[in-house]
Amino acid sequence: MKLIDHWIKILSWLTVFLLTGLAVMRRFTAVPLPFWCERWGIPILTAAAVGYLTNWIAIWLLFRPYEKKFGFIQGVIPRNKQKMGHELGIIIPEYLLKPDELAQQLGSLVRNYLHTPELLADIRAKINVFLSRYSTSIANFLIPHIENILKDAIRENLTAEKLCLLYDAVAVRQLGQEKNRRFLASGIVAGLKEHSTGITEEIRRLLQTGTRSYVEQNYPMLSALGASVFAENLVEWLNWDVIRQQIEQELGEENTQKKIADGLMVLTVKMQNWLKSPEAAGKIQLFLSENQAQAEATVRSYLASNIPVIADRWLRKDEVWIAVEQRLLPLVQSYVMHKLKQEKENVIRNFDLPAKIENSVSNMNMRQLHEMLLRASDNNLTLIQLLGYFLGAAAGTLLCLI
Repeated sequence: MKLIDHWIKILSWLTVFLLTGLAVMRRFTAVPLPFWCERWGIPILTAAAVGYLTNWIAIWLLFRPYEKKFGFIQGVIPRNKQKMGHELGIIIPEYLLKPDELAQQLGSLVRNYLHTPELLADIRAKINVFLSRYSTSIANFLIPHIENILKDAIRENLTAEKLCLLYDAVAVRQLGQEKNRRFLASGIVAGLKEHSTGITEEIRRLLQTGTRSYVEQNYPMLSALGASVFAENLVEWLNWDVIRQQIEQELGEENTQKKIADGLMVLTVKMQNWLKSPEAAGKIQLFLSENQAQAEATVRSYLASNIPVIADRWLRKDEVWIAVEQRLLPLVQSYVMHKLKQEKENVIRNFDLPAKIENSVSNMNMRQLHEMLLRASDNNLTLIQLLGYFLGAAAGTLLCLI
């Protein structure tokens, strides 16, 4: 393109110099011009210059001035930029990003992502971080449910045997009920949802990459016009808050909470067995006898120290994550695909593609838009100017022949 521009500049300046020189010779000197110059040269060069300048001015007026001059003079495209954005907002979703295809592609990307080992490893790592960070909160969740009862029970029953009976009557019975374990499991899931932003960000990155690759592979001509970049940016405009909420909803699946609740039951049984051991009985009885007032704090400290550790050990087992991969992820995939298929129109409507496209075009800097269109058109605009030059020359030749 630079080579073509270079030669066109040479041709245009050469035409200007020739016409200027001929005009000076004819007007201010006594040197007679050759017949061919009078008859052919001046008319043809003049017509060629007019054709070139006409096309150059027409193309220039398409884009410039970027802003209004004198209150009303403005380029055609800048003046109609908002209307152009509105039309693109209608055309692109209707012909390029159809709801069915977009929902299918989005579902495929999510399904493939949910199949990646990296996702499971990332979830596993984040759960471990969560447990290490909120271990005290997890322990404190159980304590209020049993602490009030333990206060009176410890004061009235200062024996190891009765403490074991109390544990069986309160902790084992309460955590033996599925609804209570589910309630505690929901609290753990709530902590996982707090880290859903990172998971959503990873999905967004993969969706951007996949969308751009799809456009480049399947629509190379549109990609050359910047459609792949536009499609990538389009993903950025999606309502990722809604997508994050859907991920959080999946984290609260019934199967996930059930596994956590089952782990709590294992912990309850372990505590029960320890309290019934001879070692525990002697220590508890001596402790309660010597320091009745601190008995509650001791129980609280034990729970706070062991509940996070046991939960951490359970979640570090490979068997748990194999079960998650084999049972939970297929359910999540099936649910996501079903939801996208069932509510694809609502999903696309929530994206509000026409408004986002219209706003993006309307807010785009006109100079950047000009440069983008020049890159997309390659050297075609320059060739239009050159075409005007030769058409003008042809018209001048016809006039000379008449």
